Amino acid sequence: MCALAHLFHQYLNGQEVWILKNSWGPNWARNGHLFVPIGANSLCTEQYAVTIIPLTYDLLSNDKYNMSKQQRGGEFDLDPDQGDTKGMQSWLLAVVIIVPIVVIIGVAIGIFFCCRRNKSQVQAKITKPFFGQQVAYI
Repeated sequence: MCALAHLFHQYLNGQEVWILKNSWGPNWARNGHLFVPIGANSLCTEQYAVTIIPLTYDLLSNDKYNMSKQQRGGEFDLDPDQGDTKGMQSWLLAVVIIVPIVVIIGVAIGIFFCCRRNKSQVQAKITKPFFGQQVAYI
């Protein structure tokens, strides 16, 4: 059993666990994975590892290592992800950042055109003829 590879670590019922992939295929344990508590040194997990897979995963590696098949949220399943920004989805985070930027740019453009229009109106009012000359230039 010590010839298992460390895939990742997550939480199972609030306890940090190693997710290990076995060599017997996906029909054994949880889709070919088992969970071992971190710090207990069970099954030689904290002394030996044949292969260490990087902690960065994309969709391709999720399918390759069957990580997408790990269930979350049930009594015997992994706890929900803790790395998310307190539950904010990526699209929501983008909206929270993009909307204020668009509003600020819109206000700046509005102020620019508003002040430009008011300046030309003020110039027209002040430049009335006074004894054949203009009073002021703005």
